[in-house]
Amino acid sequence: MSPSRPTFDTADCHNGYMRICVLDLGGMSFHLMHAMEIAPGDLTILDDVRLPTAIGQETMQTGVLAPNAYRAGLRDLEVLCQEIRSLAPDRIVAVATSALRSASNSHAFIAEVQDRFGLSIEILSGEEEAMHCYRGAVSELRAWSGSLAVVDLGGGSCEIAVGEGRHYQSSYSADIGVLPIKEAFDIRNKLSSDTADAISQMVRLSLSSAPQSVLESVPDKLVFASGNGRAVYKLAASLFETDLSGQLTLSTLRKLQTLVIGRHPSEFVAHGLAPRRAEVVAIAVVVLVTIMTVLGCRRADISRRGLREGIALDELASNRKSRTRHLHNTRTRLALQAKL
Repeated sequence: MSPSRPTFDTADCHNGYMRICVLDLGGMSFHLMHAMEIAPGDLTILDDVRLPTAIGQETMQTGVLAPNAYRAGLRDLEVLCQEIRSLAPDRIVAVATSALRSASNSHAFIAEVQDRFGLSIEILSGEEEAMHCYRGAVSELRAWSGSLAVVDLGGGSCEIAVGEGRHYQSSYSADIGVLPIKEAFDIRNKLSSDTADAISQMVRLSLSSAPQSVLESVPDKLVFASGNGRAVYKLAASLFETDLSGQLTLSTLRKLQTLVIGRHPSEFVAHGLAPRRAEVVAIAVVVLVTIMTVLGCRRADISRRGLREGIALDELASNRKSRTRHLHNTRTRLALQAKL
């Protein structure tokens, strides 16, 4: 029996507030966020569903979505589409990032998803991913007006977006996510000191290709806005048994790097990390230490918001502008009719 098709028609806004579902198909997980706009430029998260659909590990290495990952992706999307149907949001946006961006058969996968579930998926470019992530992270900072750098260290790629206050300016995207690094250095369990040094050198080499607009000045604030960044923070808070107040200093990260080298991922699970996140958290520590050092930053804020929230805010803002134009055109047409 073929799976039932969710109905993705736009409904009326509920009590004047727009509700939106954002489905993010990442390399380490498929993530569904259900949010509601509570004011222009602000939202609240109503539901959050994450499935550990690890399509990125083989894909980033071979450039092809392997049969097992292909089937797992369809299976989990059926579950998430059923969830979306039950939520009946006003808007639905589904995006894919580096794993599908790099897969040669991604268009076949997207076409099958459209056919089976009626869901359209947009593959984001690295710059689009960075822009949305910047928008999401800065929305949590409220009145921030200084220079800002937002780091989105994902499964397949890493984006660094810079701007002033709410205004995004430029970005850099590279395939130095935790999964391609894991495969490139054949890291199966423990991370050795020599491998950590090699990873740091690779990240530095990659960052040397970043535009000067990203590297030329030290930002007033650095923000880590991804699941890997939050996992690193969670591990640091647990290992050091202290309240880090939503920030990681470079000194703390360097101490953490010393602690994670030579330790088995199962030890990190004991500190509350999901198994697949635990497998790559040591890599994430090394990458983030290197990025902070290259950018010249001494501390980083940990954001609860990022890509999905930025997509939701951008979509809601676009819808608001569309409604305003429609209302203006309607009023103009009525005014003209009244004169005839």
